[in-house]
Amino acid sequence: MKIRSNIDPNLRETTHSYFKLMGYFGKPSKQINDEVVGILEYREGLGFLETMPPIYKQCDDKRFQIESDKDGVLYGYLEDNTYIRLNKFRTSGYKRNLPGLATIHYIITDLDLSKKSFDELNMNKINHAIVEFDALSQYAAFITPNPEELSKNNEKVPFQVGDTENVTLYLSYEWQKKGNRISYNYECKVELEIWPKNENVEIKQICNKIKKFLSILDDSPINIISIRFIDKDKNSLFTNLHYSNFTEQNSSKRFENALYSNLNFDNYKQNLPNIVKNVINSDVQFNRLVQNYIYNINAQLTPDSALINYVNSVDIYMHGAKYSNGKVIQDLTSKIKFWLKKLPDELYGIFFDKDKKNAQDIFRSNFIQSLVDTRDYLTHYDKQNSPYLLKNQAKEIKYARVFRTIIHVFLLFSYGVPAKFIKNDYEGINFQDYLNAD
Repeated sequence: MKIRSNIDPNLRETTHSYFKLMGYFGKPSKQINDEVVGILEYREGLGFLETMPPIYKQCDDKRFQIESDKDGVLYGYLEDNTYIRLNKFRTSGYKRNLPGLATIHYIITDLDLSKKSFDELNMNKINHAIVEFDALSQYAAFITPNPEELSKNNEKVPFQVGDTENVTLYLSYEWQKKGNRISYNYECKVELEIWPKNENVEIKQICNKIKKFLSILDDSPINIISIRFIDKDKNSLFTNLHYSNFTEQNSSKRFENALYSNLNFDNYKQNLPNIVKNVINSDVQFNRLVQNYIYNINAQLTPDSALINYVNSVDIYMHGAKYSNGKVIQDLTSKIKFWLKKLPDELYGIFFDKDKKNAQDIFRSNFIQSLVDTRDYLTHYDKQNSPYLLKNQAKEIKYARVFRTIIHVFLLFSYGVPAKFIKNDYEGINFQDYLNAD
C-alpha cells in the first residue's frame, strides 16, 4: 500500500480519522479469511471499500452479489490485525475488467472496529460507553476541575451529570497543555460516559437524544464523533463510527459561540441531573418536534418549505392535546395558541404581551392566523383571499424566523434549561418591531 495509517490499538478513532488498509472481506465473519481481498479507505466519516472479486451470498442453489446492508452485514480483517464490521453500506459501482477480475465498490456510513473477532465478542461484557460529540468540550469544560489545581497524583474523577432508573451519565475530561514554557494554555477534551444499569439500555438511542439536545443548545447540527464500548478492565471492546451529513462540515468548526453563550453548562450545572432525565425520557412527539427543528437548523429549506415545516411540527406535537374539559383540540389555530401558553411568563414575554397571555391579544391572534392561513395556502391553495395571508416572501421569511425562534425557546425550556438564561440569550430583540418593519 502506498498510503498506510494504522488504526489506533486503543480504538480511539473518530469520524475525523483517516486510514487506508488492505484486508479480507466477506460474510459471515467466521469465513472472512476464505473470502475476497479488498482495500478500505476511511475519511471524514465515510468508508470506501473496493474488493476483487465482488462479495456474494448463497441463496438455495444460486449466488447473489451483495449490494447493500439489506443483504446482510459484511465483515473484514485488516492488515493491522483489526476486525471491522460494516453495518450500513451500499454499492457505488461495479466494473468488469478481464474475465474473472470484476471489482465492486461500496460506500460505508456505519462501521465497528474491534481487536477481537466479532464472533468472540461478548456483548454482556460491556461495562460502559464513552461518547465524543462536536461542541461538548466547549459547553462542558467550564465544570471540569482547573488543571493547575489538580495534584499530579490525583486521579481524574468524572463529573456526574445524571442518574436515572436505567443509566448513570458522567462527563470525563482530559486536559492538554498547548504552547511552550513562555506562553501556553490548557485545552480540555470532554467526553460523555454512559454507564447502563441493566442489559436492556439502548446506548445508541441515548446518544442520539443527547446529540439532538446539544444541537438545540448550540442551534447548530451536532455530530457523534465516536462511541467506544468499554469492558470492566477499561479495555475497548469495539468502536462505532457513524456518518452524518455534517461530519465533514463540523470537522473545521470550533463551536466557539459556546464559550460566550448564556447556555453553557457552568451557568446551570446544578440543573444538569434534571435536564439529563428530560433528555433521556423525552417522548416520541417531543422528539418529532426536535427533529423537525433540526431538519432546517441551517436554514437550507426554501422560505415556503421552512414555514410549512415549522407550523406542521407544532401541529404534530400538539396532536391529541385536550382542553380543560377533556375535549381534543382539533383547530390548528387553537393548537398553536395553547402551545404558546406552555411557556412561562418571562419567556412568553419575549414575543408577546405577557399581561394578555390569558386574554384577547390582537397581535398574537394575527400572528397565528397569518402562519396558519399561509401554511394552508402553500399546502393546498386554500384561503387565497385571506386578509392574513403573507403575500410577499420578505414577510414570510420574517414570520418563519420568529416562529422558529419560539420553537427554539420552547425546546430549551422543555429540556430544563433555566428560563433566565434562555431570556438572556435573546436580550434586546424586539420581535414585534421586527415583524412590523417594512
